[in-house]
Amino acid sequence: MFNVKTGVWLLFIVFNFTATNIAASTEARQKIILNSTVPPPFHTPENTGCFDQFYIKIFSALNIEIEIVEYPAKRALELANKGDIDGDFARYPGVGKSYSNLIQLPVSIYKSKLVLVSTESIIDSVESIFHNEKIGVVLSSEFIDSWIEKENQLKTRDYKQLLSLVKAKRIRYAFLPIEALYGYEKMLQATFFTKLPETNDSLGVFLLLNKKHQLLIPKLVEIMNQSENFANGSANICPEMSKKIRQQYSL
Repeated sequence: MFNVKTGVWLLFIVFNFTATNIAASTEARQKIILNSTVPPPFHTPENTGCFDQFYIKIFSALNIEIEIVEYPAKRALELANKGDIDGDFARYPGVGKSYSNLIQLPVSIYKSKLVLVSTESIIDSVESIFHNEKIGVVLSSEFIDSWIEKENQLKTRDYKQLLSLVKAKRIRYAFLPIEALYGYEKMLQATFFTKLPETNDSLGVFLLLNKKHQLLIPKLVEIMNQSENFANGSANICPEMSKKIRQQYSL
């Protein structure tokens, strides 16, 4: 005969066990907040950019959920340094060196060849252009400054605006990574390209984390190095985009 008291106890035990496991599972999945200042096609508001997808994948391997926010560049570094957010996922080398609580991962997550774009045939040397012309850029950094004098840089909001200015002949040259050409095929009709010489530090970008997450760094580096897109300590995590652009424009 069914014992009501026993049944109630069994239901209580099952419910308590289930609730405990759900709570434990929820607590076990850590969440961190990363900032992005990079424009499409690398990051999008819907988190469909190749940088977004890469970070979602590698942090998921550590059972970590990421939230991607979009603070202005300097503000993001200040917030990450204070620990209000956890880091920034695409910064040029050395950008975080003046912030005592930020650690730059030792592995570059992205490295691309750079290109000059113009509506005119590019016959002058790159050195001459950089010294004598206004060059449109999107992101500013010590790395960009090492190529182009600050007074010759015209900073734009994103790659679409940059290429629009070239197309409208408001500037003669745009300076950008090859993958940034993705999705702008119509705007790039009747344009000319010149690849820049490759250097050891060609546009490498790095993940910055607040030092409270320093124990994560060896695990993240291990996962990155196991990725099929990584080689020789740096990677192009946008391989399909790269392949299409290089074939389309013979770059």
